[in-house]
Amino acid sequence: MRLSSSWLGVTVVVGIGCGGGGGAPCTPSADISGLWSGSATGDDVARGENGTINAVITQTACTLGGTWTFSFADPLLDRQLEITGSAPQTAAVEMDLKECTGLSGSCDTVAPCVFRAVGTLVSATEISGTYATGDNCSSSEAGSFDITLRSRLTPTPLITPTPLRTIPLPTVTPTP
Repeated sequence: MRLSSSWLGVTVVVGIGCGGGGGAPCTPSADISGLWSGSATGDDVARGENGTINAVITQTACTLGGTWTFSFADPLLDRQLEITGSAPQTAAVEMDLKECTGLSGSCDTVAPCVFRAVGTLVSATEISGTYATGDNCSSSEAGSFDITLRSRLTPTPLITPTPLRTIPLPTVTPTP
């Protein structure tokens, strides 16, 4: 009986050590990081008035981030949203967009209402799809979008340290 208890302990330790998650590794089909812009059409809150979208999409391995901005002729309809999601593993692109509610529209805080943007990577430089409000939203809004890659994000160069100027120390001569 004692032998089976110790084997059970080894089995549990081995099971924990292996992770047991069983999830498949992420293999992005494309790097969609960059500056994107295009049109928002058929927005039901804007009563069909076309708008523009400017998005800064960041992609770190399998995680998407950044900001998405809607602009319409009526500035009351404008909004900035924080992008979250997973990198595309097929031609399908899905992003959650949460409205930024911080000071001056910053994304340090976001509203609980989530827009869901679902699109297709038409080419390496075009994403076309739809967006709609989801859970936790006080009103509904939906429309279509077509955005085009304008430029890739360039890495910020590291600051090159400037060597400190060395000041020679005075030589001390002993007094006799």
